[in-house]
Amino acid sequence: MDELKEDKSQLFKIIKFIAVIAVILIPTIYTTVFLGSMWDPYGNVDKLPVAVVNLDESCNYNGEELAVGDELVKNLKEDASLDFNFVDEETAQIGLDNGSYYMIITIPENFSYNATTLLEDNPLKMELKYKTNPGKNYIASKMSESAIQKITTSVENSVTEVYAKSVFDELSSIGDQLSDAADGASQINEGLTSLKEGSDTIGSNLKLLYDSSLTFTDGINTYEAGINDYLSAVDKIHDGSKSLNAGISTLNDKSSTLAEGVSSLNAGANNLYSGLQSYTLGVASLGDGASKLNSNSSNLLSGADNLNSGVSDLQKGSESLLGGLNALSSSLKTSVNDENNKNIKTLTTSLDSLNLGINTINNAIQNSSSDNLTSDFTSLGKNLYNVGTSVKNSSTYINELKTKIAETKEAPWFKALDKATQEEIINGLSSPLTNLSNELNNIATETSSASNNLNSAVNGVSTISSQVNEAKTALGSIASNSDILTDKAKTTVNSLYSGLEKVETALDNQIIPGAKAINSGITSLKNGSEILSSGIGSYTAGVTEIYKGANTLNSNSKAIVSGSESLANGTATLNSSVPTLTNGIGQIADGSNTLVQGLNTLSENNDSLRSGISTINSASTSISNGASKLYDGSVELSSGADKLKDGSGTLMESLEEGSETIKSTKLSDKSKEMFASPVEGVESINSYIANNGNAMAAYMMCVGLWVGCLAFCILFSTEKDLKNGKENPRAFWSKKALKLLSIAIIQAVIMVSALRLFNGLDPAYIGETYLVAITASLSFMAIVYLMNLLLGKVGSFILLVFMVLQLSGSAGTYPIELSDSFFKAIHNYMPFTYAVDGFRNGISTGLSIVPQITVLLVIGIVCSILSVIVVIKKNKSTKTTLPELLEASI
Repeated sequence: MDELKEDKSQLFKIIKFIAVIAVILIPTIYTTVFLGSMWDPYGNVDKLPVAVVNLDESCNYNGEELAVGDELVKNLKEDASLDFNFVDEETAQIGLDNGSYYMIITIPENFSYNATTLLEDNPLKMELKYKTNPGKNYIASKMSESAIQKITTSVENSVTEVYAKSVFDELSSIGDQLSDAADGASQINEGLTSLKEGSDTIGSNLKLLYDSSLTFTDGINTYEAGINDYLSAVDKIHDGSKSLNAGISTLNDKSSTLAEGVSSLNAGANNLYSGLQSYTLGVASLGDGASKLNSNSSNLLSGADNLNSGVSDLQKGSESLLGGLNALSSSLKTSVNDENNKNIKTLTTSLDSLNLGINTINNAIQNSSSDNLTSDFTSLGKNLYNVGTSVKNSSTYINELKTKIAETKEAPWFKALDKATQEEIINGLSSPLTNLSNELNNIATETSSASNNLNSAVNGVSTISSQVNEAKTALGSIASNSDILTDKAKTTVNSLYSGLEKVETALDNQIIPGAKAINSGITSLKNGSEILSSGIGSYTAGVTEIYKGANTLNSNSKAIVSGSESLANGTATLNSSVPTLTNGIGQIADGSNTLVQGLNTLSENNDSLRSGISTINSASTSISNGASKLYDGSVELSSGADKLKDGSGTLMESLEEGSETIKSTKLSDKSKEMFASPVEGVESINSYIANNGNAMAAYMMCVGLWVGCLAFCILFSTEKDLKNGKENPRAFWSKKALKLLSIAIIQAVIMVSALRLFNGLDPAYIGETYLVAITASLSFMAIVYLMNLLLGKVGSFILLVFMVLQLSGSAGTYPIELSDSFFKAIHNYMPFTYAVDGFRNGISTGLSIVPQITVLLVIGIVCSILSVIVVIKKNKSTKTTLPELLEASI
């Protein structure tokens, strides 16, 4: 029985020893296993699978094929920074979704092309697309992003080398171009010398232009006055054309009456010709009778003389005389009867009517409106011709102005002006001239149309006039002869009529009664012979006058007949020409209407013409002002030309120096590398950490030690310690403290040693690292033990929560500055804060660990003292403790 009890006791000791060993190894297991899983993840990035999809299409750049995508793939195949897998888009996406790949790098189609757009106005960036799946593994995504930055930098360096080579090739070409530019600058310098001379010439010419512009303005004013006179003349012609049109309309209306009158005139002329033929026959008979009377009158005169010579013969001849007188009286009565007397009076009246008709016709024909029309139209044509000539001269002058303006555009001084000033000058000149030219062209068109219509009218009148003039000539000849012939015929007929009356009176009243008286008595013979002698004298004179008149009338009758025949022929010609005259008058009326319409249009354009010349006058003032400004500018231009000449010399020298400098610049391989990567980051580390495990060791060792201490206190309950310490608390605590101290030191030493042995922890300062580990372990053990004494298992639970707060507020992984304000506030009150800093100083930084160890020792000592006090107090008290109450409730 004793042996069995002894065996159980021995077994219990072994189990307890194993438990202690297990508790001691908890920090070691925790740290070595956990840190071992992530000891050097960045050293194994080459095993991180990444999909690469190359969609790039090569392109031509400066005569060479550029395939940046293929070059990148080639470099990635040689790069072991990641596990690159070159697949298509579909495979890459499937792998990213199921976790086979942690990132997809896509080289787009325009990757190479965008690299060639550097020197374009809108260069395109080369986009290297990558896609990650943080939901699968966030850290892997971040590691992939770091890798893509390196790849991007590598691509940038490669492309920059290409750019550098292209730039230096361009610089070589630019060097040649600068050399050419230097030659050009030399030519510019020479040209500027010519420019200076030319600017001086321009200045003098612009002064001349300014003076000429003043003359031009005066000329425009004169021209405007002339245009106003011309417009006044147009208004007068317009008014005259209306009057002319009214007269032509009246003439056209009366043309039918003229045709009827000419027809009647033709009929009367034919009747006149027939009557004159009968008249000529009567005159011939009258001439024969007058001849007989004349021959007999001489015999009668001889008889009278014989009668006077002797009365004796009178008696003898009285009977013969009486018989002869009776025969003569009978003959005279036959010739001078009432019918012949009436015919003679009718003939005289007809001669007056004939002469009046001839003169009326002659006056009508001579004063015919055809000549007046021709004269009027000719005068009007001259006026229109003068108008057209003025318009043509104005158009010619405007065309000359347009030519001068065109020449001005090509002048060097004009080209030197800014574009806005050029347009202002040209618009100020061209627009008014164009408007005026259009108005003058319209006037010229209307004038030409009116002139053509007028010419047609004049031609019509001329055709009629040529026919009328023939009649006028014939009628003029007839009229001139008619006056003479009519006067002579009237004189002759009147003389004949008077002589016949005298003879008849003498025969009836004197001779015949005297002859009868002779028979009645010889006594009255002497008186009778005197009376007879007187009567015979009168008779002889009358017969002589009749004879002369009859001869004259007979000699002129041929001219009258010939004239009447010409009159008949002329009236016939006139009558046949009347339709042509009527048609011509109609054409004249139509042409006159067209003329009036044209002049209406011409008159309507007067305002536009006045406005145009006013605009030109205004523009001429602008020209004068502009010429003044140009002259002032030419002075500044001359000054600027001097400065340009000096500057061009400097430019030429600088271009030559620049050309030589660029040509002497060469691009070596090292220079290309410098262009590709001009900045190299030189890292200077204050402390060295080999890998992620060494970096995380400080943090995880604190966690391991805390968990180890907590496990020890849970496994070995503090209740027995309270019971065992009742008899002698100080002796108990001394023994317990030694045990706790030993466990704390052993677990700390084993933990650090295991990390060095199995994981490769390589502290820079080994002693300091062990010292911090031991101090932290002691401090953590004191804290855990105190909480378990006070609260039992509840204290262990609180310690777990406290550990979580320490993990968050100790800045074990990320800088505390990146944490929330709450964790910043508790940072300085967490034991882990000082333990982590102490481990980091021992592992890497080499800074003093005294501040951290001091804080940890103070915490440990305070907690130990409190633990002693708690044990003493609880052993003296008979009350139920809080842990007991909690356990009882459970």
